[in-house]
Amino acid sequence: YLLGTGNGEEGPDASQEEFLKLSFMRASFCSELVKMAKNMPISRNDAYLMGMFSTLNYLIAAPMEDILADLPISSEVKEALLNHSGRCGVLYDLVLSYERADWSTIGSMAETLEIPVNLLTNTYFQCLGEVNSIWKQLMESGEDTPPA
Repeated sequence: YLLGTGNGEEGPDASQEEFLKLSFMRASFCSELVKMAKNMPISRNDAYLMGMFSTLNYLIAAPMEDILADLPISSEVKEALLNHSGRCGVLYDLVLSYERADWSTIGSMAETLEIPVNLLTNTYFQCLGEVNSIWKQLMESGEDTPPA
């Protein structure tokens, strides 16, 4: 259901793989940024889940509201993903703005969260390196597994 391709083949298709990789990247970046942000109402684990769940509506054919309704995540994370509201919404929007290289927005959001802007690029590339390493391991381990 989650990784169904609709083409009769095993495993996710290319676009699903990209969304999965994007969700890992967002999760990693959110969980690192939440450590630097001031007065955040969520834990690092919640921030990670916020990033991971941010692409579920592309992987599951259902509205985000329906997907999140039954997941055991904080109301702050749900509000951030659905309405971009609260400090979590600012964190989520900061991550999305960084993906789009929307530099004018990034500065004001980082300032709102009291994250030093000069730490964003290093943090992003650190996360990217970790995600690429994990992704490579996942892809290699999948190649060695015989079909069920």
